[in-house]
Amino acid sequence: MKNHISLEKFGECMRTEGINSSRRGFLAVAGSVLLAGCSEMAFSGTSNSTTPTSWPSVQANTQNTGFTDGALPSNVSETWIFSTGRGWLSPIITDGGVVTGTVDGVGMVELETGGLRWEHGVGGVVSASPTASAERVYVPVQTKQGSQLLAYHTRDKEPLWTVDLPDEKLFSPSVSDRIVFVRTSERLLWIDSESGDVLHQTDVPTFEVGAQKARKDISIAIDESRVYVPNENSVSAYSRESRTHLWTVPSRKVRASPTVHESTVVVAGVNDGILAVAADTGEVQQHWRDPTPWTSPAATDTALYATDGFAIVKIDPETGKRISKHDLQGDIYSSPVVVGDTVIAGSIGRGLMGLGRDLQSQRWVMDEAFNTESTPAVANGHVVVNHPDGTLRGYHFEP
Repeated sequence: MKNHISLEKFGECMRTEGINSSRRGFLAVAGSVLLAGCSEMAFSGTSNSTTPTSWPSVQANTQNTGFTDGALPSNVSETWIFSTGRGWLSPIITDGGVVTGTVDGVGMVELETGGLRWEHGVGGVVSASPTASAERVYVPVQTKQGSQLLAYHTRDKEPLWTVDLPDEKLFSPSVSDRIVFVRTSERLLWIDSESGDVLHQTDVPTFEVGAQKARKDISIAIDESRVYVPNENSVSAYSRESRTHLWTVPSRKVRASPTVHESTVVVAGVNDGILAVAADTGEVQQHWRDPTPWTSPAATDTALYATDGFAIVKIDPETGKRISKHDLQGDIYSSPVVVGDTVIAGSIGRGLMGLGRDLQSQRWVMDEAFNTESTPAVANGHVVVNHPDGTLRGYHFEP
């Protein structure tokens, strides 16, 4: 991994605030985030902005909502650049650092400075986006011998344990209550996060997605009672307690993670639009056929934000009606995320941008000359994204 370029120093450290869990509604998520073991997602900020202190998975939490409460100012500037050699994996933020794949393996970069904390060669490539929990990082790897899931401490590059899966491909893992849930191309695995022991395995429908870019961000969703598993043409639910299959809902060409909102699971299929499914029974409550989502929707307390062709659309969850639309002028491989009242998105045709929740007001745009393939991560007053030119870039929100 090459040296970083430090562009400017940051201001004073941000103070910690509590989580506001009072927001309600059909898509209220704060309470369910706490139930699923994501209470580490407290907020830090100044009087002008608040952001979560971590972004431990691609879609921010185990429900894959892509949403956190908070407030972002309209002023944002690039503060550092780090050369990784790999520009399409989505980074995560945990324990004050950014975890990402590199040309040599996996690395962790200091969030505030872009300086290297550690790097570990894996004899292959990071094949899907990592996830973190309780000062540990879980990384899917593809080598000539097959796949591996590796666990690291956030302060040490030496692996804590390795699970070898020679004949399978791995999707992005999810972690809850000291269990690492990972979908392979053939199985669903329950893995002890401390020891790496495989506690349980279940055969699931074969998911053959050849291109790593197409499966890099696809992950399981988890709530207090169930595990929701994306399949190539469906989504299945399993009981966390009994580990038995509960239901399967078909959806054509799933290329996104399921999203959980209290008692509803949102399923996105490229050729089937978006389904709202009852989490306990698998009954389809609503079916919005218009969108063609290649990435995971983000969900706030009042709306869904989904990709549709070259655009991002805002959908009313009660009616399925499209409220507004913003053209991103190119193919979209990154999922939109929402922090407070700011929607952050990008595409192959545009750089990273911040929009108002109405999608009509553009608050800022970074690097219009660059394409955006990875989903951004937001924490501690920063937004971080990988660029296709092989650089990891850190931006700072300023009052």
